[in-house]
Amino acid sequence: MAAADTAMVVAIAHAMNGFVPVTTVSLNTTFMRPVNQGDVLVTARVQ
Repeated sequence: MAAADTAMVVAIAHAMNGFVPVTTVSLNTTFMRPVNQGDVLVTARVQ
């Protein structure tokens, strides 16, 4: 969950042309399965 929060902070900072304080007001997470090996790429999009 921390990776998702961090990815969104970076995406929002990019959309706002600089860092602005943000907070998570609603977070829903669905756990599928653990990553056993290799890297994980987290992608965030602000619409």
